[in-house]
Amino acid sequence: MLSVAAAKGFAVRKMDLVTACLGCELHEEVYVSLPVGVFGRERLACLNRCLYGLKQSPRCWYTTIDNFLITRIGFCRGRFDWCVYNQDNRTILALYVDDMLIAGPLGEVKLVCDKLKSKCEMVDLGTVSHFLGKVVSMDTDGHMISWSQEGYIDRVLERFGMASC
Repeated sequence: MLSVAAAKGFAVRKMDLVTACLGCELHEEVYVSLPVGVFGRERLACLNRCLYGLKQSPRCWYTTIDNFLITRIGFCRGRFDWCVYNQDNRTILALYVDDMLIAGPLGEVKLVCDKLKSKCEMVDLGTVSHFLGKVVSMDTDGHMISWSQEGYIDRVLERFGMASC
């Protein structure tokens, strides 16, 4: 995705969802034990929405965001990776749990960001500089991109006492 964005001179923005798995509707019955004292004694409660830690939460979140991206914003799932979406071959969205990269012409990227903010509480982190532990450097004028794991390498060297090597 980033190589396509660099080749076409697209803007790439990073978005972070505040509560990805929290609050999505459950499509099956899930019961939890309430702590003693909530209603006087131990009781079971049926959940209507997802909570962190449920086995169903990641699937519910993906179903919710996938449905929104396809039906409301007009994205199509990628043929080879269902977490990469494209829209009219102009805007590309990569989703990794609660992190998103959106690439495309600047006006269209801002429009997609606004639509996503209307659906979910999101933080716009601006032009991508870090993603999934990697440092990203983009030069859209020169159509170049570079990745680096410098921070990760420094942490590993520090952990094994080799930082001065």
